[in-house]
Amino acid sequence: MKKISSLTVMCLIIFLFIGGVGRAEQHDRLLPLLGNLERWQTQPAKGMSLVSAQMKMISASRIYNQADKNLNVTIMVNSGPVLDSDLQESSSDNEVTREQTQLIDGFWVKSSHNKKSSSGELIVYLDYNQDASGLLVADYSQMSDDEVLKVVRSMDWVKIKGVVSKLL
Repeated sequence: MKKISSLTVMCLIIFLFIGGVGRAEQHDRLLPLLGNLERWQTQPAKGMSLVSAQMKMISASRIYNQADKNLNVTIMVNSGPVLDSDLQESSSDNEVTREQTQLIDGFWVKSSHNKKSSSGELIVYLDYNQDASGLLVADYSQMSDDEVLKVVRSMDWVKIKGVVSKLL
């Protein structure tokens, strides 16, 4: 029988415990937060985790469809601070776009809506610090900005924040 060297054993231990085998990925904690929405068809939630000492990118997303309406919701934790300009009320409106940042239920929410294509993006700032931010991002098409806000508000922002805060 062949002997296993102590170096091989050490490498195996490092691979198992540091390399992540047998360890749940951090995005696995976000996947259950993207549940079903009443009257919407869904695809399974997907996620990814890239974490090192210098950076962090953790995300989970799920696609929702209802007739011709499309909604892609992503919960993400990223390295880097939030811009101060994203955390203050603002509003602009013209014939093509409406952009708005407002405080809703204690969360900063930034939206950008294209009136002509009925599409846009809504960002909920769940939690943040000087090193990282946790966001809920909804990209949508064939919906009004009020309609997407209503759908996204049906998600439990406080519960999502509780999970995201632990990943910052």
